[in-house]
Amino acid sequence: GSTSDRPYQVFDDMSAMGYDLNVAVSYDIEFLRHLRVGEWPRHYTTVVNISDKKTTSLGVGYFVTERVEYTTDASDVFAYANITYFQYQAVAVETASSTSGPSTDATVDISTPTMLDSSTLALDWSCAKSGQALAEWKLPITHRLIVGGALATQDFVPVHHNAPAARAAGMPDIFMNILTTSGLVCTYLNACAGEGGLIRSLQFSLMVPNVPGDIMTLQGQIEELTKVDGVTEANIVFAGKNGLGMHTQGSALIEISN
Repeated sequence: GSTSDRPYQVFDDMSAMGYDLNVAVSYDIEFLRHLRVGEWPRHYTTVVNISDKKTTSLGVGYFVTERVEYTTDASDVFAYANITYFQYQAVAVETASSTSGPSTDATVDISTPTMLDSSTLALDWSCAKSGQALAEWKLPITHRLIVGGALATQDFVPVHHNAPAARAAGMPDIFMNILTTSGLVCTYLNACAGEGGLIRSLQFSLMVPNVPGDIMTLQGQIEELTKVDGVTEANIVFAGKNGLGMHTQGSALIEISN
């Protein structure tokens, strides 16, 4: 359940056992409807799975999956999510410190805030077809974007705003949290869908981090187009790549306004 008393108890307990680092690895959400102005969202979280001990390139630890129910103050459910985190002990410092930064030749100006313009991404769905590519969206990754996204999603884990903490966790710098990635993916998909489009479900996994000084390119493709009761639905596969490699990849079901 969700309470103000130790809402992250499972992670607190694992931290006390020595597994004191946390990174999100996958996100699966189903939207039943959009929120309306004036509604107050709430969420209730249940731990549904804890894996056996696993060894990864980040370190040794456990994958923890939470089931989240999102409701309004009137107890009207508007979304469900399964979110998986890796709670772990980092690899040895000498190995972690060798992690390189983004291998991109792009120069990112971080002196001024960057507006993320998605206005050119809309697709003409009247002539869309299966296999068609969506427009690319290039996103400069800056400290402001990463810290701002963490603050906006109330994620105060140090690795998203404190560079020494991130490096101690085996990362080259602070890195983007899962909810900022989710928001950017949703912005991309909504822009491609056009006015009146609705994301019904979204699934994605995280791989290499988004770190400052890089550029993430989001790309998508229509996998299948169907009509259900006169409503057009599009199955989309997408990926976000940066200078380190694949940051995220997943799929979405979008309802298109005819």
